[in-house]
Amino acid sequence: MTVKGLTQIPHLHLRSYHYLGRRRRIAILVIGALVLITLFSPAVPQLRGYPLKWLPTSFESLHENLENLALPHPFRFWSGGEDGLDVDGRYLFQKNLAAGQEGSIGLYWDKETDETVAIKTFTSRHRNPIPLEIQERFMTATAQISHWPTEIEAGLLLSHLYRSSPPDIIDGSSPAAVPFTTPRDYFVIEYPYRYPAKSPVWHMVTSYLPSGSLKQFMRTARSRDRSMSISEYERLLRSTVFKDLFSNLQWLHDTGYCHNDIKPSNIFVEAGFSEDEDIPSRLLLGDLGNVREIDHPYYRSTIWGPERNQWVDCIANDVRRLLKSYLFYLRETVDRDWFDFELYAEREEWSRLYWSFIRSPGDVRHLRNLERDIQSPSLIFSAKSFAEPESDVDLDQLSLREREILDASVARELKCNSLGINFLDWWRLGGFWQPYVLEDNSRRRHI
Repeated sequence: MTVKGLTQIPHLHLRSYHYLGRRRRIAILVIGALVLITLFSPAVPQLRGYPLKWLPTSFESLHENLENLALPHPFRFWSGGEDGLDVDGRYLFQKNLAAGQEGSIGLYWDKETDETVAIKTFTSRHRNPIPLEIQERFMTATAQISHWPTEIEAGLLLSHLYRSSPPDIIDGSSPAAVPFTTPRDYFVIEYPYRYPAKSPVWHMVTSYLPSGSLKQFMRTARSRDRSMSISEYERLLRSTVFKDLFSNLQWLHDTGYCHNDIKPSNIFVEAGFSEDEDIPSRLLLGDLGNVREIDHPYYRSTIWGPERNQWVDCIANDVRRLLKSYLFYLRETVDRDWFDFELYAEREEWSRLYWSFIRSPGDVRHLRNLERDIQSPSLIFSAKSFAEPESDVDLDQLSLREREILDASVARELKCNSLGINFLDWWRLGGFWQPYVLEDNSRRRHI
């Protein structure tokens, strides 16, 4: 028996191997390969960063007046109407304005104030727990609501703090009213008992700004005839409304928070053009849903950084994104070919300011110092002498292909969020030969 058992052992393994079958062996190999790819994939570290992204923003230092600021009973009901979207008989639905990943925005008529308002509906997950001081106000007949949108809490607390302690004036800027799109009202829509599966949905009411975002407003600004030169227009734009906006951003940073989502579509024009000028009247920072304290763990996560076109220093990153937004607006309201050429030529004040900040980042005060240095008489060169160290190539000498590469490179340079370059973008940027490097102007070829 012993000899027979010993001789049968190899045959037993052989039969087991054949028993698996060819398809099963292939399936095991494929599954093993997928497991190895998953373990060593660059996406895995990014997945580990998502829990840090959803950590709440701490506003505890600003909760002193929260009980007075929060509404006593923030619940409303659908009240029908022609579209079934009226709220409590007070907010009458007019039309939808926009929709995105976090929710949608609709236009409503407020019967109580006789004004048009915008109501934002939040459908995404909420990061911030409702503070203990006001948690009892969010009890319903069926459950207790535990979280609310960060944008509501940030809007309530920061707007109150701004009114009570406005920012110091920086270099002649004139901050006045609250520079954020803040909530006028907010509430949870409760569904009738016959819809128990429906979850309460948060809504926030803000003033309606007909001029829209900076990205929308520039379509109107582009068509206006100006009596001033491009350089005069740029200096006026930079020294008025954008200077105020930078000052308000510095106030936010001094308070201990970063915006983290500055871009042209999140900057809003309050009331069209200013009097006797071809510039926006006043700019507001919108969408406070990504506001976080300056030492939030999210900035150290694997999904925040160069891979997402973000700087780890959130203060410098905010200033950088606002500077890009300013140049994006300027580009869309002047001659684009001229702008694209001058951005890399570094002959204009605005282009020298941009590249100086990219090479030496910091906060808004640091940006102001760079601006003063650039405007210093000892550093002002004529256009010709400034370009002489490189070459004498002019804009008119660029070929059609070179202009296409230049256009795509500037569009990439001024982008505030993730780049997401595909094959077509790669080709437009120059393919294997790309003369312009993102946020690096050390090898200017065309000037």
